[in-house]
Amino acid sequence: MKKENTFPYTLNVLSRFFVDEENLMIKYDYPDFNIQQKAHSVLLQMTAGPIIQELQFSENISFEALPFLKSWWINHILKLNLVYKSYLENYKHSLSIIKRQKLWKR
Repeated sequence: MKKENTFPYTLNVLSRFFVDEENLMIKYDYPDFNIQQKAHSVLLQMTAGPIIQELQFSENISFEALPFLKSWWINHILKLNLVYKSYLENYKHSLSIIKRQKLWKR
């Protein structure tokens, strides 16, 4: 894949991933949805525009954004996504309890 196609492709995949993740959050009524959605938007705004603009005017891609990207991913996954994961696990556990209670009432 050519350099000029790699980053737009990656950003497109990332964007679709965020949409899928956000749809799950909506489906399961995740209370911190707005925080997650804002974090996703910030990442895309901070990276997509500058990278695509740079690709239009340069043969080389600057690696100045890498510390930001690394920090964002580590913080996002280790903080926000682990909270989301716990929420989904608790949600799933609650559903299993409700299903068992319904079975007991039969």
